[in-house]
Amino acid sequence: MHILSILSSHQTRYPVMQAQDVYKLMHQSACGNAHAVSNPQAARDWLDQEVQNLCDPYPEPAIDPINPDGSLARVHLASYLADGGNLDTLLDAFLHTSREYPANFTKLERYFDTALPLVPG
Repeated sequence: MHILSILSSHQTRYPVMQAQDVYKLMHQSACGNAHAVSNPQAARDWLDQEVQNLCDPYPEPAIDPINPDGSLARVHLASYLADGGNLDTLLDAFLHTSREYPANFTKLERYFDTALPLVPG
C-alpha cells in the first residue's frame, strides 16, 4: 500500500476533508500517537470520554490502516465496540504504540511532498 492510496481512500470516505485533516492523517502515519499520550491515566480518561460521546455517522471499519506498511491504524470506536472490542486491550495497544513507534519527521516530510497535489486548497 502507498501513502497516496491511503489518502485517496480517506478522501473518498470523507469528501469534505480539509488540509488540516490531511495533515493529521500524514502526521499520525509518520509519527504515531506519542504526542497524544501525556500519561496512562490521562489516556484512559480521554478514551472513556470518547466512548461517552460516540456519534459515528459513517459505517467505518473497526481497524483502518493509516501507513503503507500497515503497522499503524486508526481504530473507529463505534465499529470496534460493535465488533466486541475491549477498551482495556485498545488502551494497552495505544500506550504500547506511543512508547514503541518512533516519530519519523523525514518520513512525514516525504509524505507531505507526495500528498501535496491532493491536498484541498
